[in-house]
Amino acid sequence: MGKAVSIILPAYNAEKYIGRMLNSINNQTYHDIECIVVNDGSTDHTKEILEEYKEKFEKNKKILKILEQENKGQAAAINLALKHVTGEYFIWADSDDFFELDAFEIMVNSLEKNKDIDFVRCNAIVRLENDVEKVHNIRKQRDFKQQNILDDYIYYREDRIPTYIGIIMTRFEYFKKKNKGLDINENRVGQNLQLIIPIVYNAKALCLDKEVYNYVIRMDSHSRTKRTKKEKIQRMYNARNLRIETINKVMEKEDIKKYTKIINRMFSKRVIKEIFISDLIRVKNKIKRIIKGEK
Repeated sequence: MGKAVSIILPAYNAEKYIGRMLNSINNQTYHDIECIVVNDGSTDHTKEILEEYKEKFEKNKKILKILEQENKGQAAAINLALKHVTGEYFIWADSDDFFELDAFEIMVNSLEKNKDIDFVRCNAIVRLENDVEKVHNIRKQRDFKQQNILDDYIYYREDRIPTYIGIIMTRFEYFKKKNKGLDINENRVGQNLQLIIPIVYNAKALCLDKEVYNYVIRMDSHSRTKRTKKEKIQRMYNARNLRIETINKVMEKEDIKKYTKIINRMFSKRVIKEIFISDLIRVKNKIKRIIKGEK
């Protein structure tokens, strides 16, 4: 038996897809796995499905821990799960996505062979929920020799790198040291960057040209909810505050000053874009439709 991988999986009303994710974990070619699922106050049949999978995991000599909480959001679910992690390696994911079956083996072997590396990051496959068997896109990293990848996340470089969770695995003792505790802010947004920034700050990354994670786009997901301009700006403001709170928690003074300026500058640009440029784009598209004779 190898060294255990602990995966954290928040789940809220996930009856339609939680089985897909659990199957992808239970059928991993790497066997020493502890899956910690937090049922975040689901009102559907998520709890019953989780109980069914507990026996399936036991048959494969894997562990499925089921934790319950009232609906508090993903950050609160992560905080609860972190206190139950016992594995040497740590990863977290969304319940509506799923892993390639050799994902954990690829990442663990890479960390085992490269003791000086703090974490590994891989590629992601993008799929659409209404046609999940078909590959919609593959999100690759541009520079596989890159080691310091903090700026990728600070600058929202989604055009350059896959910024999904489920593609990063780290050593749990390293995570605890860098996170300075096992609690993150339980705001309803920004939980992933609160975990990622401590991991990648002053760290050495191993970037692999391997597809390990399937990111599934659901049109009814929380991240795709239609919001007013005011709501969008408020979410940007909350995300900006969480970023600054996180860097203050983990960075040295000089880096705090540097990245606070960057975050504030980026926040201003995003707000300006939302207030002005988005309206111009909508007007431009409307004019195009009129010219084409569309409504």
